[in-house]
Amino acid sequence: MTSDAGIETLKTVRNEAAIAIVIAARNVETFIEDTLSSVFSQTFAGFELVVVLDRSTDRTAGRVRAFADDRRMQVVERECSGVSDARNAGLELIEAPFVVFLDGDDIMARDALEAFLSAFRKHPDAVAVVGAHVKIDEAGHPIDGEGSTDRPGFGRGRALEQLLRRNTIVNGGAIAMRSDIVREAGGFDIGLRQGEDWELWCRVACRGDFATLGQKPVLFYRQRRSSATALVTVEIRPDDPAINKIFAIGEVHSNLSANELKRLYRNASISSFWARARTALYQGQKARFVRLLLVGLWRYPDSLFKGFLLQFLLRKLRVRLGFDSTTSAG
Repeated sequence: MTSDAGIETLKTVRNEAAIAIVIAARNVETFIEDTLSSVFSQTFAGFELVVVLDRSTDRTAGRVRAFADDRRMQVVERECSGVSDARNAGLELIEAPFVVFLDGDDIMARDALEAFLSAFRKHPDAVAVVGAHVKIDEAGHPIDGEGSTDRPGFGRGRALEQLLRRNTIVNGGAIAMRSDIVREAGGFDIGLRQGEDWELWCRVACRGDFATLGQKPVLFYRQRRSSATALVTVEIRPDDPAINKIFAIGEVHSNLSANELKRLYRNASISSFWARARTALYQGQKARFVRLLLVGLWRYPDSLFKGFLLQFLLRKLRVRLGFDSTTSAG
């Protein structure tokens, strides 16, 4: 039982926190200790951490509570309707002016919080700061060709227009946002099962500029065969609820023409579909991947004119069919 003095100390620690981390944790017993260790090893120590435990059926809760001696962490058990609902529950509890939504299987770079806060000091009008990421496999090893310098960093132009062209923010661990702006924007849309983070970034981008850390990595993004993203069922239908909402935002708030928005909508739909197909292949679901490949070529024949698809297919098929000894993911 926590004493009154202990409660007051906890309030002091949380009230003085400069930045918050929210982790929605469900069935991540294999990874959550590494995730939490990366938080508590930050070079900047003045943070608060909220872990929302959502109906785990494994040993996630016990492994989280092993860190309970650190007064910067608050653990909440709540039955949520999905990861977005859990993240919103954490958002309600934080007091710090900035927030990072970290997945329970990813790892923060040791100086991630320090880098985010430094950028906010340099860009006081920014509503968010975006960093780069490195993809790692389930064992935590960097994936060849998926480092932070293998892709361009987030640019310095209008954030919304960049996001409409392509979502380069891998997930909430690669972006720090002003907490009040996230609340003002309404938090995560719990009705979306895919693209919910991208859709939120767009709503936040309507409220101000993003600062960028360029290609500086702040996150090690784990590629898992059993993650929530990997288990999403790809439906054979032309619409995507998240993309529809994102481009509805773009029609109102961007300076892009109707023709440009139409072109970008098509590109986003293509990219979203093939991302799911890549996931099927990474999971080893070859029959499902072949079905998606046929559907994708029928629905999006213009994909063949995009070099990334042919390069991806050749690289992945060599690996999966045993013609290449190297492995990669994503």
